[in-house]
Amino acid sequence: MRNWKIYLMAGKKYIQRSLSYIGIANSLMIGILFLESRGIQIDVKRFGLFIIIGTLSGLVIAGFVEDKLFGLFEEESRFSAVRNPILMEIKRDIKEIKEKLK
Repeated sequence: MRNWKIYLMAGKKYIQRSLSYIGIANSLMIGILFLESRGIQIDVKRFGLFIIIGTLSGLVIAGFVEDKLFGLFEEESRFSAVRNPILMEIKRDIKEIKEKLK
């Protein structure tokens, strides 16, 4: 019975990863459309690779700044850990062991 849950969660993880890549591609297209609506013509065939590398570099820098300066990843992880049923079970077990040792 538990097997199907493992496959379902693995599939969900793969879908979420692919959606993040689709989101990056979507952001690129929206950026190009925005610039073209402002009258800036971009030759995508000529500058496409540069645009992709520049956008990915910008995302990496933004992620680094968010992680190192603001520490949002740590807070997000801490919040997720509080709601994680496995970690809650481990905390409960540790608390019971500590009480038995007293």
